[in-house]
Amino acid sequence: MPVPVSRLQVDSSVAATSPKGYSDAELRQAMRDVPEIYAMLDRGVPPREILDLRGHSDPHLRSVGTTYGHLFGATPSSQVLAADVVNGQLEVTKGNHRIRAARQAGVEVLPVEVAAQTAEELDAVASEARGADPARYPRFEQAHARATSLGRDAGRDQASSERSVSRDERART
Repeated sequence: MPVPVSRLQVDSSVAATSPKGYSDAELRQAMRDVPEIYAMLDRGVPPREILDLRGHSDPHLRSVGTTYGHLFGATPSSQVLAADVVNGQLEVTKGNHRIRAARQAGVEVLPVEVAAQTAEELDAVASEARGADPARYPRFEQAHARATSLGRDAGRDQASSERSVSRDERART
């Protein structure tokens, strides 16, 4: 689901550097691609075309395609962001470094797999996100719906980037 970056609580005990070896500059660049991805989806660019940019000769467009594939759950090797609802807060469980980079890059909304104990908790998160940017939120939801269908078409399992799941369900996947 699309979640305002300001709503995500990162774990301050997580090391300052990415365990996957990405530099801060690489992570910030990837996060800078997110608004462009949303704009492309908003203009009606098919998700498959955005994903296909991974093979483009232009380094910037290649970066956009790669970021889309990783963050929007569009490929089996996606690196989706994840958070649990704990006492009404969204605590990041996957992607602390990327979320820090998104904040530094000024990104406002990211696709996050949200886990909660109840449907009511998930509804509250979605409602708050809609209220944070009511004019743009429907476009973000549509972008995630298109990314989800692409992920299914690409053979992804049910754990797509926008799908909200329970903690127990996430543990099983």
